[in-house]
Amino acid sequence: MIILMLSFEIATARELSFIPYLDNHQVEIGKMIVIDDDTLSITSFKFYISSHQSSSSNLCMLLNMEETLTCSIPDDVETLSFGLDSIDNVQTSFEGALDPIHGMFWTWNAGYVNCKIEGRSNRSQQVHQSFTIHLGGYRNPYATFFTFSVPNNQQRTIFAINLLPVIKLVVNKHEGNIMSAGPAAVECSRLLMQSMSEYK
Repeated sequence: MIILMLSFEIATARELSFIPYLDNHQVEIGKMIVIDDDTLSITSFKFYISSHQSSSSNLCMLLNMEETLTCSIPDDVETLSFGLDSIDNVQTSFEGALDPIHGMFWTWNAGYVNCKIEGRSNRSQQVHQSFTIHLGGYRNPYATFFTFSVPNNQQRTIFAINLLPVIKLVVNKHEGNIMSAGPAAVECSRLLMQSMSEYK
């Protein structure tokens, strides 16, 4: 019986992967990349993927570049959220991917961080030329999660995410640091959404 159940789960799941880029350069943790007059590196990139669409259960996963940016999603899920909506923030179980031990929970009022991008840039004004981008917020008008569609006619879907536009914005406009909900986090979240596309 257990073997049959496991086989059924595998057969009805699709694979979803994300590949981060800096312009045309694929990102590797700690790898220095020279772009124009700047030298950049990514030391951390992690984010939530969630959905309440599945008939079997709610979906909530924390993807971490230091581990994997690939996950499985049920066949009946066609729309996902990049980040967590108000339901996940307010009615959280604090278990699994939502456990504060992962360092993605701010406070009761602020909720979870939807996405973290950390690294170094020669243009950053922070100590050690670091930049810290923590995008969160679930209350309008400062909600930072966004939805995207996933093709349901293929077993594996890959999305490319260009991190350079949001890093440039934060380094040039916000001195390399965003760590709270507000207009800047919303602007960055929208820029991330625009920078994500299905990899062909």
